[in-house]
Amino acid sequence: MSEIILKRGSKGEDVLMLQKAINHYDLIYKLKEDGDFGKVTEKALKDVQRRKRSKQTGSVTDLSFHVLFGEMLRKVNPPALTIVPKVEEVVPVKQPLYTPNYKAGYYNECLGVVVHHSDGSFEGSADWCLRKESGVSYHAMCSLTGNIITLAPDTYVAYHSGESSFKGREWCNRFMLGFSFSGTTYGRDLTQEELAAFLGWWNARKSQYGWTKDSLTTHRAVSPGRKDDISPLAEKQLIGYLIAAKAI
Repeated sequence: MSEIILKRGSKGEDVLMLQKAINHYDLIYKLKEDGDFGKVTEKALKDVQRRKRSKQTGSVTDLSFHVLFGEMLRKVNPPALTIVPKVEEVVPVKQPLYTPNYKAGYYNECLGVVVHHSDGSFEGSADWCLRKESGVSYHAMCSLTGNIITLAPDTYVAYHSGESSFKGREWCNRFMLGFSFSGTTYGRDLTQEELAAFLGWWNARKSQYGWTKDSLTTHRAVSPGRKDDISPLAEKQLIGYLIAAKAI
C-alpha cells in the first residue's frame, strides 16, 4: 500500500479526497475542498479521530483513512457484498467480501496493468491480501497452475504498487490494475498455465480499456530501486507470449 502521510501543510489530490470524506462524514465543518491541508482541516480530522476513538494525531495514512472512513464510504459506493470471488484452488480463508485494502470513494482509471509477484504461496498471499491488517492487495492473483483469484473489482483503487510512477504520473494505484503471479519469478520460468491465464485475463480487458503493449509494466519498472518484481526474464517471457498470441 501507499505509505503517504497527510498532515498540516500537505497539498494535492489526496488532501482533496480527505476533505471530501470529512465533509461527507459530518456536515458540521463544511471544509473548503481545495486540496490544501490547513488548520481547519487538521482540527476537523482530529475531531473525527476522537469520535472514532482513534489517536488524535491530526494526520492520516492510506490505512488509517480506510479505518476512519471506509465503512461510511462503502455505504455510498458499496462493494459487491454478495459476490464471492471465483477460486478454483482451495484458499484457507472465508471470503465474504473482496479485499478491504483499497482507497474508498475513488475509481480506478484502468489505464493499464502493473505485473507483480507475491513472494509467498498462492494460498498464503491470497489470505494476506484479504486481511485488513496487511494493507495490501492486487486486483487478481494467479497460481502456478493458472487459477486466478479476483481480489478486487477493476474499479477499485487497490493497494498494490505504493510509491510509484508510470508515464509521468505518480501513485499507480490510482490508475493501474495490479496482477500478481504467486511466489517469486526469479530462478524459474513462468509456467504455460500462468501465461495462458494471464492472456485470458488481459484479453478480457484490453478492448474495453484500450490497452496496448505500452499499457503493460512491472512493479520493478514503476518502483525502481524499491521493488524487483517481476524478474527481467519473466517480463521478457510474458511479453513474448502476448506477442505470439497477437494480444499486443
